[in-house]
Amino acid sequence: MKLFERQHLKAIFTALRDQINPVVKVLREQGIEAALNSLDTVEINSHLAPPIRDIYKDVGLYFANKTIFDLKQSEKKGGFGFNAEFLRDILNYFARYLLTKAVLPISETLKNLILNVLTEGMKNGDGADKIAYLLESPEFTLIRARLIVRTESNRAMNYGQLLGESKSEWESTKRWIAAKDSRTRDSHKDHSGVDGTIIDFNDRFHVPIYKSVGGIPGKRKGIRMQVGVDLMTGPGDIHASAGNVCNCRCTLAFKSKRDENGRLIRKASQPVLVE
Repeated sequence: MKLFERQHLKAIFTALRDQINPVVKVLREQGIEAALNSLDTVEINSHLAPPIRDIYKDVGLYFANKTIFDLKQSEKKGGFGFNAEFLRDILNYFARYLLTKAVLPISETLKNLILNVLTEGMKNGDGADKIAYLLESPEFTLIRARLIVRTESNRAMNYGQLLGESKSEWESTKRWIAAKDSRTRDSHKDHSGVDGTIIDFNDRFHVPIYKSVGGIPGKRKGIRMQVGVDLMTGPGDIHASAGNVCNCRCTLAFKSKRDENGRLIRKASQPVLVE
């Protein structure tokens, strides 16, 4: 996953800059008020769709093939893939869902981040040049770009894994594997609660949803409280809440099921992918 993140980071970074640069241009030439007004005319970031689609093609295809290979290994058979079929399904999935689930939300979030920088600069009495410098700083874009690449890679992995499992003729189980190191975000330390959980492929993991209450940004952390539960097909489930998906580095492991006599259990019918 780190390799995929490095491979796609530059393209996402460049796409974000393409949304920021027009606002900066207005800011430098016409001032803060004009820049604020220009946000109302900011359209969908059309530069985002191709690099995010590339993430789904590369990551989704890899994990689709890896999943079917791993399952074949657990069945004591040679692994194989369905590259052309997998790729077609992944691109169809992207076309149906990722515009509204990825491109639109990312564009809107970046627009709000720009708005925050502009309004905070006005409140502090900063000039247009200083605000433009903040918007143009690599750090402003890089942090966002890394989050997007990691989140969308994880979502692509999730779909690829489900796609790969669907090609197996045997029932299988899936096991949640959580990342456990110093880089794990607080929100995803809660994933340790499902770490190691093994369930049937068609079942859902029960993952707590937490929300911080009573905090003051930059001054005091709030109290984290559980406010619900996401029923997730696995890490990166596109229907899960943002706190359980963004920056998540968990994954799944699959294994073919066997009965009490050690025999593989054939699927009753071909599963329908969750979309």
